[in-house]
Amino acid sequence: MLIMAVLNISPTFAQTYDYDQVIVGGNARIDSNSILRIANLPSEGRVTIDELGSAYRRISNAALFESIEIRPEGRDLIIDVVEFPTINEISVEGNRRLKDEQLLSVVQSAPRRVYLPSQAEQDAVAMSGLYRRVGRLAADVSPKIIRREDNRVDLVFEVAESQVVETERISFIGNRAFSGVRLRRELASKEAGFLRTLVKSDVYVEERIELDRQLLTEFYNDRGYASFKILSVSAETTPERDAFFVTFTVREGPQYTFGQITATSEVDGVDAPTYLRQFRGERGDVYSPNIVRDGLRRMEFLAKQNALRFVFVEPVEKIDIENRKIDVNFRIHRGKRAFVERIDIGGNTTTLDRVIRREFKIAEGDPFNEREIRDAADRIRALGLFGNVEVTSSQGSSPDQAVVKVNVEEAPTGSLSFGGAWSQDSGVTGKFSIVERNFLGRGQRLSFGLETGDNATYTLSFTEPRFLDREVSLQLSTSLQRTRGAGQFFNTERWQVSGGLAFPISEETRLRVGAGVSTFRVQNVATLSRILQNDFKRGDADSVFINYGLNYDSRRTSFNPDTGYVLNFGQEIHQGLQDQSTVLTTTGRVGAQTIIWDGNITLTGELEGGVVAALSGNTRVRDRFRMTTGLMRGFGNNGIGPRDFVVRSNQNGTLNRIYLDSLGGNYFTAMRLESRFPIGLPAEIGLDGGFFYDMGSVWGLDDTQCADPVQASWCVVDDGFKLRTSVGFSLFWDTLFGPLRLNFTKPLQHEIYDRTQTFDLAVASRF
Repeated sequence: MLIMAVLNISPTFAQTYDYDQVIVGGNARIDSNSILRIANLPSEGRVTIDELGSAYRRISNAALFESIEIRPEGRDLIIDVVEFPTINEISVEGNRRLKDEQLLSVVQSAPRRVYLPSQAEQDAVAMSGLYRRVGRLAADVSPKIIRREDNRVDLVFEVAESQVVETERISFIGNRAFSGVRLRRELASKEAGFLRTLVKSDVYVEERIELDRQLLTEFYNDRGYASFKILSVSAETTPERDAFFVTFTVREGPQYTFGQITATSEVDGVDAPTYLRQFRGERGDVYSPNIVRDGLRRMEFLAKQNALRFVFVEPVEKIDIENRKIDVNFRIHRGKRAFVERIDIGGNTTTLDRVIRREFKIAEGDPFNEREIRDAADRIRALGLFGNVEVTSSQGSSPDQAVVKVNVEEAPTGSLSFGGAWSQDSGVTGKFSIVERNFLGRGQRLSFGLETGDNATYTLSFTEPRFLDREVSLQLSTSLQRTRGAGQFFNTERWQVSGGLAFPISEETRLRVGAGVSTFRVQNVATLSRILQNDFKRGDADSVFINYGLNYDSRRTSFNPDTGYVLNFGQEIHQGLQDQSTVLTTTGRVGAQTIIWDGNITLTGELEGGVVAALSGNTRVRDRFRMTTGLMRGFGNNGIGPRDFVVRSNQNGTLNRIYLDSLGGNYFTAMRLESRFPIGLPAEIGLDGGFFYDMGSVWGLDDTQCADPVQASWCVVDDGFKLRTSVGFSLFWDTLFGPLRLNFTKPLQHEIYDRTQTFDLAVASRF
C-alpha cells in the first residue's frame, strides 16, 4: 500500500515547512540522487504542502517503490521508501487444461527483475486471454506473491479454470441465395455435436467470430454480391449458460455483373486501351473484387515494365442498382512520390529474415506501392509458417520515405502423421510420415515417409522453394520401393535418386525438369511366363534418366471459386546401363471439378493415359504400366492388363487356358467420374458420401514371343485393348488422422483372368 505522511507541522506553519536538507532512506538498489531528481524538490528552503504532494505523486508515478513516506523531522525533510522486491521465481498453480509453458509464454514479468504489481496484473489478463481462445470464458487468473528474504518474492499465478463454452447453434437471418448449411461450411466456427470432445472449432471464441465475419463477406463478394453486409452478429447464452447461440443477420443484396469496363489515363504517353487489355473480365461476367484486383496488379506491372515510376491504377466503380451492373473505370494516374526507406521484420525467432523479405517484390529504395505491400503480406501468410502476419507502413525519416514493418507470430511447422489402408488385394498397409516445413528456419521442407505392406516404400525428400532466392524450387529425393505378391510371382526392388527444378512459365503453368539414377532388381522369381523369364535373363535393369513435366492449374488465378481445371503432361527417357536400351515414357492427365446445388455436391472428372515406347530394344517389366487401385477402382494391383497363357488339354481332350503372370502394358488409359455430397449426418463427424464410375485399360506389348518356335502354338499372349468398367459408392471421412475413403465397388466389365476387388480403404486424395 502506498502511503504519504507529513508529520510534526505546527498549526502556525500548516501550509508551509522550512528545512535545511532532504534525507532519503530505505533505498538499496536505486541511489538517493535519482530519487531526489524524481521528487524535484529544492535541496533546502521552504516548501508548501501542495508541493510535497506533487513530489509524492512524481515518486509514485515512477512505479519503483512499494511504499513512500514523506515527513519533516526538525529542520530535515525525510523521504522514506520501500523498493519493490525482486522476483525470485514465477510459477502457475491450478491449471490443468493449459500447460505451464503455454501460460508463461505471455508473461512479461521475469525472474531477477523488479516485481511490479501493474505488470503482474497485465500478465494475468494475458493468461485469461489464452483461456478465452479455447472457450473457457469464465477462467480467472490472480497474481499472488510469497515473501522471501533479501526483499525477494515468488510470483504465483493462481488459475481457476472454467468449463468450455461451446457454440451450440449457428444460424442465419436474411440469407436467400445460399442455405444455412452452405454458409456454415465457410465459417471457421462450427456447431457442437456429439463429437464435441474431439472437435475444437466448436468452442466459442470471440476472435473467431471476427474471422467468420470476414470469411462470410469474402464468400458473398466473390460471387457477385457486392452490397452484401452483415447487419449484426448476436451471441446469446443457453439457459444452462454453458454454450452460445450465434446468429448472423445479413443483407445479401442483388448479385451484380460487370457493366461497362473502361480505362482513362492521366499520364502522358500511357495508352489507356493497351492497359485495359490486361483486364481479364468481360462485360456480363459475375462481378468479383478479385477480378478487379487482378486487373490493377496487371496494369501496374505493365507500367513497371515500361519504366513508368509512381504510376498507379485506381478503380472507380459505379453501381447500377436497377440493372444490377457495376461499371468499372480504371483511372491511370501518377501517385505520390515515395520510396521504401527500409523493411523492418520482427517476431520471427526461428525463421530467417530473408525467408520473409524475399516475398516482397520491392526492396529498399524502390517506389512505395501500398498494393504491393498488401500482396506481399498475402504471400507471407501463404507460406504457412506463421499463425499471424501483420504488415503496416508509416512515414520514414522524411515525407517521401516510407518504413514497412512486418510482425509475425510463428506457428508450429513440424507434423507427424500416420494412418493405414486395407484392400482385398494387398491386405493391411501402414503409412507414416514426418514433415518439417521450416527446416533450420530457412523455409525449406524436409520429409520422410514409409509405407508398409506388400508394396513397401521409403522416401526421403528435401525441397528448397526459393532456390538462389528466385521463383525456382529445387527438390532432391531418394526412394526405395519393394513389391512382393500382389498378383505377380516375383519380387522387385527399385531404388532411385533424383533431383529437379520447377519454375513458373506463366501464372497458371509450371515447368519441371529433372534427372536421376535408378536401379531395379528382380528376386524370388517363380513365374512360368516365358516373356518375363526372357526379360529377367537380360540382367539388371539399372538406368539413368532425365524428365520434364508441365502442370497447368486454373485455380492459381481462377476467379470462379467453385470450378477448377488441371492439366499435367510429362515425359521421361531412361537409358539402360547394362542392356543399353532406351525407353521414352509419356503420360498426361486432365481433370476438372465443379461445385453445384448450393455447394452441396462436388463433381469431379479425370482422364489420364500413358505410352511407353522402346527407342532401342524392347520394353521391360521395369518400364511398362501396371494398373493400381488408385488408377481404377474395383481391380487389384496388377489386376488387369496383358497376360500370357498356355493351352493344356485335360483327360477329356478339352483345351483349357492357364493364365500366367501379369506382364504390364505399353499403354494405359483411365477415366474416373465421381460425385461427393453430404449424407445428412452432423457436420462435425466429417462423413460424406459419393458415387463413382471408372473405366480404363492396360494393353500392348512389343515382345510377344512367349515360347520357342516349336511350342509357339501352345503359348499365347493376350495384349489387346480390353475395356474394363466399374461403379461404386464411397464414404469420405475427415478423421483426426487425415482424410480416409472407403470404396464399395462392383466391376461391370472385366476379363476372366482379372483380379477384382469389391472393397478398399485408402487415404483420400485431393483434386
